[in-house]
Amino acid sequence: MHTTTNEGLIVTASKGSQIYPISLKMTDDDLVAVLKLFREPSRSEWNNPIKPQAE
Repeated sequence: MHTTTNEGLIVTASKGSQIYPISLKMTDDDLVAVLKLFREPSRSEWNNPIKPQAE
């Protein structure tokens, strides 16, 4: 399935078959470690880029 924005960006998504646990509690530190977030000092409240994951 895909959609296109008014500006022309094409976004594609698909449903995976993996089952994930529900109601999992994670701390902010856990999320930073798992998602490989890094904070921009000047915009840390609203802009947290995500580094690419190795496959």
